[in-house]
Amino acid sequence: MAMILLNVIPSDALLAQQCPLPDVEGIVTGNVYTYSSVISTLGQPTSYWSGKGEEGLDEEYYFDTNLLRFRENGSFSAFVLKNNRFAIYTSRLSGGIKVGDSLSKFHQLGFGSLTLNTDGNYRFNIEDFWIDIEHNNGIITKLRFSIPV
Repeated sequence: MAMILLNVIPSDALLAQQCPLPDVEGIVTGNVYTYSSVISTLGQPTSYWSGKGEEGLDEEYYFDTNLLRFRENGSFSAFVLKNNRFAIYTSRLSGGIKVGDSLSKFHQLGFGSLTLNTDGNYRFNIEDFWIDIEHNNGIITKLRFSIPV
């Protein structure tokens, strides 16, 4: 009998079902990933950092100006995207949403809501989570997300 070992381990399957957390090129926030699974999906990072956190290994992958953060032994917890190398919500929207896209692409998701912040940028609210969106005349210039600790 052959055994298949998957590199993706849901850290909270119930949370993923109840709340449509964002993914980055199929890597879903809140799920646990190994170094090799991140590299095989996204390619070689420009730089990589790891260190011991309170709950285990913390890691940061830098791809040019983009940052993906994993905590507690591989749980994908945050991202900052500043260029169009990666898209979010690729599992829910063909092509996903990237820096350089119109803010209106968020309306195509069919959930969540865009609200205008006092600084002129937007927040995409998804139940208890949100994505901060910077823009220039309605064109996305930065996407930032973090699962609250």
